[in-house]
Amino acid sequence: MNASLDEEAASDATSLYWTPRNECLRHNPTLAEEGLYDVPASVIALLSLCYGSISVLAVAGNALVMWIVATSRRMQNVTNCFIANLALADIVIGLFAIPFQFQAALLQRWNLPHFMCAFCPFVQVLSVNVSIFTLTAIAVDRHRAILNPLSARPSKLRAKLCIAAIWGVAGALAAPIVVVQRVEFVEEFRGGRCTTKPFCTIVGMSPRQMGLYRLVLFLIQYLVLVPSPVPSPCVCVCVWAQAAGAAPPSRSAPSWG
Repeated sequence: MNASLDEEAASDATSLYWTPRNECLRHNPTLAEEGLYDVPASVIALLSLCYGSISVLAVAGNALVMWIVATSRRMQNVTNCFIANLALADIVIGLFAIPFQFQAALLQRWNLPHFMCAFCPFVQVLSVNVSIFTLTAIAVDRHRAILNPLSARPSKLRAKLCIAAIWGVAGALAAPIVVVQRVEFVEEFRGGRCTTKPFCTIVGMSPRQMGLYRLVLFLIQYLVLVPSPVPSPCVCVCVWAQAAGAAPPSRSAPSWG
């Protein structure tokens, strides 16, 4: 009899503290820890205008750079080929990364097609890698031109092969993003009821593995390929030494007296 009374008391307590939110949290315990927030419509409109302007200016300005390099034979040299490739990387990130990543972060849900959940972050990492590798190629080309101004310049064919290699390596480094990014539906308590909400999140890779991947990207992008400030003084010293050694000996002015 005591057992039956205890069961009735437990059922009464359960019914007393049951709410739709508690039921939603019971199925999704991490819901309370996700830190979702409501964004005012005015803030959404202002940020949409700012990010939209950034995307339009990035695409239009860099497209103009590519058009000038493509239509002017005088501008088609090795350095400008790399600059056009840099502009292409900025166009890609302005078209496929900035608008979509922004709306997902602001709305806190993924309303786009599911394949874009992996495609947009992949394009973002790809474009950043291409930009850094292209800047490195430009720095190497300028370094060679300064130290050996009379040596043969790299041909445009070699520059195009270098650009193709840049995109290949950048794509390989960004490929893990395609594998781990997926759309998942999580429960959300809103409007007095529990509903499902699509999120673009990382699946199949632990936080430690993702942290290791980001560390590798950081080391490759910023500590290995980006020229450090140390070589710049060395280049200046070498150029100054070459200029001083090549200068003709000074001659005294002739005396007419």
